[in-house]
Amino acid sequence: MANKTSDTCVCSNSICTTSMPLEGCVLAIRRYTDVEHDALVKLSQHLGATVQENIVPRSTRRMLATTHLIVNAAKCNAAKKWHLPALSKK
Repeated sequence: MANKTSDTCVCSNSICTTSMPLEGCVLAIRRYTDVEHDALVKLSQHLGATVQENIVPRSTRRMLATTHLIVNAAKCNAAKKWHLPALSKK
């Protein structure tokens, strides 16, 4: 997880008092219907997250390393393998 800065919460487990609590987080949102996926992307971006389609274990020149995965149960194994926090609708 990234560290906090003085005026923003950056991908922390603490309660955040800023308007961008997911700033610094890189999310991959997988295996949702178009409507659910679009809503999750918009909400995540509104809260300050960067959203990518791919799960990336390490940053590259083109992609940032994924910090969190929002997924249905089928993709949780990838999250466990790469030690990523995973959230599902269950």
